[in-house]
Order: sequence, then C-alpha cells, then structure tokens
Amino acid sequence: MLVDAGTDLLAHIEEFSSYPLVIFVDALLDAAQENSGKIVTIDESQMLEWPADSPSIHQVSPLLAFKLFRELYPSSNTHFLLVALYVSLVNYSNPAPLAEHLIAEGAQSVLR
Repeated sequence: MLVDAGTDLLAHIEEFSSYPLVIFVDALLDAAQENSGKIVTIDESQMLEWPADSPSIHQVSPLLAFKLFRELYPSSNTHFLLVALYVSLVNYSNPAPLAEHLIAEGAQSVLR
C-alpha cells in the first residue's frame, strides 16, 4: 500500500496492524546541512526518541502517525521504518529535480 503522508495516514492507520512492516518514505530537513542528498534508513527505536511535536510540512507527519498508532495499538507486532532523503531546504515554488542515482538508492533502501 502506498499512501500520501498528509491526512491519508490517518485514514489508513487501522490497516497498519495487518502488515508486519510499514515503511514511511519522506524527506527530512538537514538543518546542519551535513547530510543533504543522503538517503538514510531510520529504525522505529530512533523515531521513538523524536518529540511528537517535531516540525513537519505534513498535516499529519509519519512520526505523528507512528506514535499515534503505538498509542492506539500498543500490542501490535507491526514494525515501522522510515526511509528518508535529507534535504538542505524546503522549496515549494521551485523544487530541484531528484537525481536518478538517489531514486535508485531510495528504491534499494525500501527493498532491503
């Protein structure tokens, strides 16, 4: 299943427990600008350390959906993973094209 990280996450939150693994794919702002352009895989344990009110451009961020799911379904065995592309800035009016090697690297991260 592929859903948008806006309100779609809330619409499908009940379905997450029917999957052994839910993978979120999103961009992360690299405020320090040390990792821009890198793709990283972030495990559930790391996401648990982030505050739920972390800034997001989404109506409902993958982080908030993940934490809400854990509150609603604490006994679920579903595991969560975030595949993230670090970006140096958020630019809605003139987004830069994504390099093909990053697309391939992101796809491989999801397939692992």
